[in-house]
Order: sequence, then C-alpha cells, then structure tokens
Amino acid sequence: MVQPPPPGGSATLHEEPRGSGRGCAVAVLVSAVLVLVLLGCGGVGLLVWLRGPGGDYAEAPPCALVEGSGVLDQLVKGYVTDLDAPVDTQGATWWDGTQCRWTTTEDSPGMPSSVSVAFIRSGNRFGHGGEASARADLKRESEDNATTAVTGLGDEAVRWYDATTLHGCVAVRKSNLMISACYEASTDFSATREVSAEEAMDGAVSVAQEIVATLEQE
Repeated sequence: MVQPPPPGGSATLHEEPRGSGRGCAVAVLVSAVLVLVLLGCGGVGLLVWLRGPGGDYAEAPPCALVEGSGVLDQLVKGYVTDLDAPVDTQGATWWDGTQCRWTTTEDSPGMPSSVSVAFIRSGNRFGHGGEASARADLKRESEDNATTAVTGLGDEAVRWYDATTLHGCVAVRKSNLMISACYEASTDFSATREVSAEEAMDGAVSVAQEIVATLEQE
C-alpha cells in the first residue's frame, strides 16, 4: 500500500529592526521599497513555481491506462477490476494518486494471479520540487526490501521480491510521477504454489515497461 508523502515544510518571517532619526527613516524607507519590490518579484516567481506541476505530469494517470494492454491480458487471463480508486491525500493538494488492482476469478481461464499498480504524482511545494518528491516516493515504496536497479526504464527504477506477500514488484520514477507495479501468480488452479521470485519480478517489470511506453506515446 502506498503511503502518503510527508507534509511540506514551513517558513518563518522575521521582523526587521526599526530605524531611528529623520535621515535614517528616509534610508529605511528607500530600503524597504527596494525589499518589497524584490520580495514582490520573488513572491510572484515563487507562487508560479508552487502552482506548477513539478514536472511532466499535472495529474496521476487513470487505471484505464493499463487495462486492455497485452501484458495485463497475458499475466492475468480473464481478469476483473478489483480496485480502481484515487489515493487518499489526506487533504493535501500538491499531490494525487491512483491505485489499481486486477485479479482472476473462479471463472477466469488463467491461473490465479493479480497485478497491482499505483500512480503517485507530486507537484511543487515549499522546499520540495515535484521530481524530488517522486524520487523520495520511489525510495519509500521499496524500503525494507533488497532492491536491484532496472536500467532503461523511466528516469530510474528498482525491482524487488516481497517474500511475505509473494509479490514481485518494481518502482519507477518518470519525472514527477512514481509508478509502482506488483505481480503474483500461482502455478496451479488450487493456488498452492507460487511462481518463482524471478518470474514474479519479470512480470512486474513487463507491466511497468508497457505503462512507460504508453505514457511516452501520449
């Protein structure tokens, strides 16, 4: 489960000391005007930056981006959508996300399996750029697991196997978007044995590769 990124920072404004005397008052007044002009220009720039998307993506992609793909059809034959919902941002407006899951049913022709995908899109906030936040999301997503770098996938990517949940997973950063994909499958219809760790990770990577390829075509 993707955890919400930590809240942003804050800044404290400090009061300037007062001037004394008529001559000093004039100097302070001129200085104050210059400071206000500089702060005004900087403030506009900061406001524009904070309202910016923080990278190539202004919103998290929908689950429909993955549905209908050849990889999903192959890994989860006869799948149904088990989860398609926005991530709870707890009132934060600088980021958003989508969580998705597809599973087989008793009527599906394929072995019991599932694919889970999460999209986390980060915008700019005070003290943090969108891409930097997405990089932190990638690290957070794979923490407590031994990871291996995946080359040629997004701007950076790692994969791992969760021995507790028996899922092969991959996390990818593409600009200010973090993509997480996990895959698990059984080798028999009674779901008594799981595919190997390598096969589970390969499945997750193939899902992520198709997602990135689709994003690059848009």
